[in-house]
Amino acid sequence: LELKDILMGSKTVERVNSGTSVEEADLDRKNLQFLYSDDGQLYMMDEQMETLSFPKELLVEAERLLPFLTDEMKLEVMHYQEKPVLVKVPEKATFLVQETQPPLNSSSDSSRGTVFKSAILENGAHVQVPEFVKSGDKIIMDLTTLKYKER
Repeated sequence: LELKDILMGSKTVERVNSGTSVEEADLDRKNLQFLYSDDGQLYMMDEQMETLSFPKELLVEAERLLPFLTDEMKLEVMHYQEKPVLVKVPEKATFLVQETQPPLNSSSDSSRGTVFKSAILENGAHVQVPEFVKSGDKIIMDLTTLKYKER
């Protein structure tokens, strides 16, 4: 069983007998509005319009997900004994396609399956989208996989 010390961030592997119960930490969850990131910090606003900052290390896979955080995106911040321990992004988010090439082939040959092409989103992120997506389209990205989900 892999256990994580939520205060220190360290992980350890423990062997436990089947039937042994493990107590789960009681985490308080707060939804905050993302504002921006700067100097290794994530800045968010709570419902009282107070600006709060958190180390970007609290965001799981921060380097991969940071480009996908947008103004006003709701992030879930988990606290243990009033100390922030984890920041989670929503499962999906909508982005504007800023630039992409026209479809490679105008034929509707269904035997090829879905053909993907490169696109640049409004946040500068490079992603793969189906060939029917055009510049100016809004798409929904799955933030757990960072893949196109739907238009």
